[in-house]
Amino acid sequence: MKMPYLSFTCRIPFGARPGNGEMVVLIHGLGLRGVCMIPLAGKLVSQGYACAIHDYPSTRFGIDRHVEELSKSLGRMLESCPEVKRIHMVGHSLGGIIALRTMQRLDRRVRGRLVLIGTPVQGSSVADFFMNVPLVPLMLRPLRELGSGRCAEKVPKDGPDRIEAGVIAGLFDRKARVGETHIEGVSGRLIVPGFHTFLMIRRDSMDGVCDFINHGSFNPNPILKAIRNYDGDVGLLHIAASPDQSSTL
Repeated sequence: MKMPYLSFTCRIPFGARPGNGEMVVLIHGLGLRGVCMIPLAGKLVSQGYACAIHDYPSTRFGIDRHVEELSKSLGRMLESCPEVKRIHMVGHSLGGIIALRTMQRLDRRVRGRLVLIGTPVQGSSVADFFMNVPLVPLMLRPLRELGSGRCAEKVPKDGPDRIEAGVIAGLFDRKARVGETHIEGVSGRLIVPGFHTFLMIRRDSMDGVCDFINHGSFNPNPILKAIRNYDGDVGLLHIAASPDQSSTL
């Protein structure tokens, strides 16, 4: 049977058949569509993975509804494609929260690695602002769940529910600031000098995704710096330097 490299809902056609039975599911963010994940999918296919881009109506329903739909789609896919032995997930922004909650539902025998890209796991101050703008909460249904104090995700790091997860954050991201992407229990954090919307198709971000899916860690070559997070904690984070970016912050 041919391994799928399709969207679950909009049929974005690609193709790859890995020999290892591993698949990567890509989930886009709020207000975007699955097509924005195509460059990252192509990169992962070049690494030997089958991919599925989950294209979903991100503005129309709450997070739990999106998690339920993705879980059902994965269940159908596993039934129809028994050669899939392991599922990794990569989510951008809202898609990262959906990926994390869906991964927690997966049977641990097929549970792979997880990468969150620009995901406001601690809630977003930008969401707080737009919650007070007339009509916007009605047009962007998940917004009310993404505000500060409403969103506090956790990654199980011990026991049978353990999830091997990594975080990629944008140094200049103002929708999901570095401190808002901080989550306990992850195996690594990568900061790239980028903005929010297209953080997932930066070359350094895509390289970081491949490193983590392949090895469970980010490439140690980027500059390692101690920076002060917004909550006052000091942590060691990988800073990916671009050719035109100074090596100092």
